[in-house]
Amino acid sequence: MKWNITNGVKSYLIIGEKKEVDQIVNLFDENVIYYETPTTKMNAKEIRKMWEEIKEQNTSKIKFQILCENEKCCIVNFILEDKVTYDMIYLIKLNEKNKCTFFKQWYMEV
Repeated sequence: MKWNITNGVKSYLIIGEKKEVDQIVNLFDENVIYYETPTTKMNAKEIRKMWEEIKEQNTSKIKFQILCENEKCCIVNFILEDKVTYDMIYLIKLNEKNKCTFFKQWYMEV
């Protein structure tokens, strides 16, 4: 397997900025384990619903920095600026098809 987390994260960033819900959902494996919060696990249908709501938000700026990556996972710092700025840490795992199989985030308002 060729690990390509950087391109995966860049795809998420570009697609996320455009808010193309179908493309966003397509980044995730159908059996993804996705935690929007430490206690809220979501499936693909719920991810779609969440992004339909995000689509209506006015996000002005998104940037990211890969903090750590290896052959199994990646840790990324995302900064999202909207009416409120969020500083987020994502733990992301991809499969051999570069689909996200595990996603967990922690965030705070800054």
